[in-house]
Amino acid sequence: MSTSEQIDASTLTCLRKAAKVGPLPLQEKGSVTGIFPAAAKGKPLAERAKEHGWIAEKRETRTTTKTVRGKSKTTTAEVVVGWELTPAGHKYLAEHDNPKAALETLIGLVQKFTPSDNHRHVPDPTVFSTAIEKATETCLSTIRDAFTDLQQKVLQAVTPTNASSDPAPVLAALRAAADRVKIPDMPAFSPPPPPPVPSHTATSAIASTEGEIVAYVQDRVKRTSVGCQFDELMNHLRTQNPNLTVGAFHDALRKLHDSDRIRLGGWPRMLDDMPEPELALFVSSKVMYYAQPAH
Repeated sequence: MSTSEQIDASTLTCLRKAAKVGPLPLQEKGSVTGIFPAAAKGKPLAERAKEHGWIAEKRETRTTTKTVRGKSKTTTAEVVVGWELTPAGHKYLAEHDNPKAALETLIGLVQKFTPSDNHRHVPDPTVFSTAIEKATETCLSTIRDAFTDLQQKVLQAVTPTNASSDPAPVLAALRAAADRVKIPDMPAFSPPPPPPVPSHTATSAIASTEGEIVAYVQDRVKRTSVGCQFDELMNHLRTQNPNLTVGAFHDALRKLHDSDRIRLGGWPRMLDDMPEPELALFVSSKVMYYAQPAH
């Protein structure tokens, strides 16, 4: 994960907190809960949110009365009670924190296994199960969070003690709730075209790819004593053939494995830790993600 992606993920986590709880202090301090982490860790996140207008100060007019030497003195002043999410913040949260990406990932998985593919390769049901669970949990979580936030904003707006009812937070929460329940369009299904007959040029390209895979894997083991992950191998191959598809990559790996020219290894960690899951290859219902020399 790049630095910018880490910042975006951290910002989303903080904005979710502001949407659920706010108003809150800008940063945590000691046991005091804030929108962003304490000290230097949270400062760049807070500054970025302020610059983009995702958060703003929440101000209230308060009246205090003091008695000095038997005389009462009343003063009225506007004070900052904390920071809260702005309409722009609600929009940013809705655009970046919705189930669309998870659903599109699931659609992509299903599309990969067309009838002709199923005839050749039996997909691993655990991959689909994991994707469905993730998509379901993401949908439920984002919808639940959106409507919890909407409920809080509506109740705040209609509270009798609220002297100035501002409809902007309510409208922002409504739009966020509506955005989060949008579902990506399902592409129309059409039967896959018959596989083309390989030409002499295509056959030469396949042989070249297979030879490069074997050479790179052997060189990688000489340099590091371990095999290489599929994402590293694919990146190397695409420096020579930018148009190499995942399907052609899988076909080459499977052919080399079956002919005992390389040996495929399983992924040892959680599937969520896999850098590029679409490159995983399923052999005998096992998730393969490493290539090693056959001997």
